[in-house]
Amino acid sequence: MRNIKRQVAGALIAVVVTAVATGCIQMEEHIAIRSQKDLDIVYLLGIENAAARAAELTWEDLCYVDVEEISQTLAAKAITINISDAKTTGCSTLYQNVSAKDIGLTLSLKDGIYTLGAADAKAEPGEYDEYISKYKVVVDFPGKVLSHSGSSKVSGRTVTWTDPADPLYATALADPNAKIISKGKANIGGTVAVGKELTAKASEFTPKPDSYKYQWYRDGVAIKGATAAAYLVKKADAGTKLSVEVTAKKNGYVSRTVLSGTKSVPTPKK
Repeated sequence: MRNIKRQVAGALIAVVVTAVATGCIQMEEHIAIRSQKDLDIVYLLGIENAAARAAELTWEDLCYVDVEEISQTLAAKAITINISDAKTTGCSTLYQNVSAKDIGLTLSLKDGIYTLGAADAKAEPGEYDEYISKYKVVVDFPGKVLSHSGSSKVSGRTVTWTDPADPLYATALADPNAKIISKGKANIGGTVAVGKELTAKASEFTPKPDSYKYQWYRDGVAIKGATAAAYLVKKADAGTKLSVEVTAKKNGYVSRTVLSGTKSVPTPKK
């Protein structure tokens, strides 16, 4: 979302140059997800008529900006429609059966859960916000929404963002009929010191899981082979922060993964 906003607004501002006015751009994006490589996308891009006339822009020009700047590899699939009205010069561009990668997004699927994010993590929020008067990004998932970022709102299987500065992140079930274990907690028990044993503790998962899977982390990086509930603190851990990821599993349910808080390992005194 931030990367798409940056590309569209940047391209449009480059076309309008000095004629563009603060708060004159309207942007909407609607994404329907069926699978990782099967998305339908609708872009709605508009500019106030006064600014469009000053820059000698037509609705076809806006469609050109969208197709050329956002989806160079999808130009052949683009279906464009004139949506101009008495106040706005606008274009709607539809892309069908495209992948998340095609539009600068990431969409992973693991253990029955989709994770949606922006491929361009370096996009700076607020870069073109002053030019945007209306902003909306709507994502329809196949199943229940589990988490979402920023000030976005959820209604059923749909997440809506209206703040252009919000980061893009959401998770949802891939199967609309799937059952999922309710989110629990993961904690670390034991004395945090080199040579001591720590234990991962899981709680509040509902219904009661059949089993758990573990992964220990050192400063956010998975520790090779550290996949048991117990972990012996090593010399290499001194001065770092440890955490543990717990995945609750139950037959007939989508697994649920949670990450504990971090524990700082003190450096032994010489």
